[in-house]
Amino acid sequence: MIINIAHVWQGVSARHEGFLLVKLQKLSKFLSGFNGPSTTHHKLMVFLDIHKKAICQSDPLALPGVIAAFSQTFTCAVDVDYVKGLFGKYLCYENFIAKEKVVLLKKWDAYALCASTQLKVCPYCHIQPIDTYVSPDGLKSYRPNIDHYYPKAEFPFLALSIGNFIPCCEKCNGPQMKGATRFDLTPHLHPLVDAENITFRLIPKGQAIDPTALALQAKKTAYEIELVASNGTCQKVDNSVATFQLLARYQVCVPDALAVAKLSRQGSRKKILPELLPELDFDDDHPLGFDDSDDSYKNVLMGKLKLDIARQYGVI
Repeated sequence: MIINIAHVWQGVSARHEGFLLVKLQKLSKFLSGFNGPSTTHHKLMVFLDIHKKAICQSDPLALPGVIAAFSQTFTCAVDVDYVKGLFGKYLCYENFIAKEKVVLLKKWDAYALCASTQLKVCPYCHIQPIDTYVSPDGLKSYRPNIDHYYPKAEFPFLALSIGNFIPCCEKCNGPQMKGATRFDLTPHLHPLVDAENITFRLIPKGQAIDPTALALQAKKTAYEIELVASNGTCQKVDNSVATFQLLARYQVCVPDALAVAKLSRQGSRKKILPELLPELDFDDDHPLGFDDSDDSYKNVLMGKLKLDIARQYGVI
């Protein structure tokens, strides 16, 4: 994870909560209408009564408690399989993401959810765009992948929980990257929870000190991107960098990083010229192409990289 997106679902959490609550009510109705003794049904009804709010609402911090409670409530393999089957039926993720022939955004589904957010760049890698598009006639459309931070196969009761949804790019969520990696077993940075803890640096390659490289006058092949944990050694950072292959993927961004670093040469000129020639109207646009005083970088491809390099070389 490169950027924190804690507020990504802020505008739609209430609507999704209502959507999910209806589905859980249908499951509860089925359970209450069951005739005959069944401790499994009773346990599930109690489980839903206690944890329904956490499952429906958008707080990701509540979900580990739900997972622990499920494991404590259902200990028999037969019961676990049966209950998971019920959740798979009533909280069917495949139905939620099923694409209509004509996407009109009238029903609440994955397209409507993704279209409601302003996030445009994958939080895991921050290299790939993840915007949502629906043509006016609804015949052409695309949206980001939705990753389940806690896998829906293991925890089907969280299959539709918005607090478990991470909009991301297909590559990060695919078999080459996250794939079947279980973040509940191997801790990774959580885009909805954790602070941004990966910092980028542009450094010369090799051990020998090259004056031209230090002066930013060498060819781009003389540099590489370094990723470091902002707050010291962190296993979550190491796991995230490894899983999403961030070090290798960011090496193609060296030219962009070098271009930002070279802006440091223009810093004094940008400040002095308006003072020397106040009668001229100088462009006030930020040299990075976005405002570094807010979260604008989050919706810019490689925005975090550009911000870090600008700080490293004193551009801002």
